[in-house]
Amino acid sequence: VLSPKDLQGVKIRAIPFPIYMAAVEGMGAVATPVDFAELPTQLATKAVNGQENPVDTIFANKFYETQSHLMLTGHIKGAELVVFNDAAWKKLSPTLQAQIMEAAKEVSKKATQMTKESDASYTKQLADKGMKVVGPKEGLDIEAFRSRVQELVSKRFDAKFGEVYKEIRAIQ
Repeated sequence: VLSPKDLQGVKIRAIPFPIYMAAVEGMGAVATPVDFAELPTQLATKAVNGQENPVDTIFANKFYETQSHLMLTGHIKGAELVVFNDAAWKKLSPTLQAQIMEAAKEVSKKATQMTKESDASYTKQLADKGMKVVGPKEGLDIEAFRSRVQELVSKRFDAKFGEVYKEIRAIQ
């Protein structure tokens, strides 16, 4: 599987939630809702052909026992957030606000680096367990997946969430 056309007719487990279903469909697959607790059985019996999860989840749940390939699509990114009540934030001095903002940036940078290192370690462990790792170096067309998913998500959700989605994309 190197592009969305290669996933045509392939059943991929999707979290039974509209945006996740749309993302899997946008990747070219048949989005199949399966609760996480049922996933090992569904993979073992071939009721679904694959699933999408972070590499640490794939390793911890031994999905390498029922799956042969790991596609490094990078289709979900995590976010590190510091959330404040607006009234509480306004009570803080500008100096303290600036210190909190600086600390949040440092923590975010460190968390991002730790995630990259962890993902690399788990990816190697999955390869060592026999999974064939397929990423851009192996010809995986990330842009084809990204554009197909964005197109379908926009079609289904822009009317309701378009402005919020644009704001989120602007801060990436």
